[in-house]
Amino acid sequence: QLSREEGDFLFGEPSVADFALAHCLWFLRSSPVTAPLVDGHPLVAAWLQRVLGFGHGAHSELSAAEAIEIARAATPAPLPEEDFAEPNGFQLGQRVSIAATDYGVDPVEGELLFAGREELILRREDERAGLVHVHFPRLGFSIRAV
Repeated sequence: QLSREEGDFLFGEPSVADFALAHCLWFLRSSPVTAPLVDGHPLVAAWLQRVLGFGHGAHSELSAAEAIEIARAATPAPLPEEDFAEPNGFQLGQRVSIAATDYGVDPVEGELLFAGREELILRREDERAGLVHVHFPRLGFSIRAV
């Protein structure tokens, strides 16, 4: 793939494919036993260095209290401009519960504001954070009526 594409990444320009695959190769490269599986292929090793060169971004410390205050002061972003698409019969404004299906399965309850092809959005009123919109991916999450 790297020898067939123009540019320095899997599909020419950096994409999610580069970052998804780099994760696996980074892991292989972390052991002297498996590192030759990556380093033995110069184009792959050079590509991996380019992807890893993006780094992890910048971060700053933030206390829970500061995060809650930021949420309280914020206004939720506008909803996506995609038609409400809920094949399971849930309705706009219905109280629902959404939870992960594999781990961290604590449900989150709220008013269903948006159901798109890839995302669900709940409206919640929290006594500390105020009005918040909570976003969930469709994949790996279940939704049920409250």
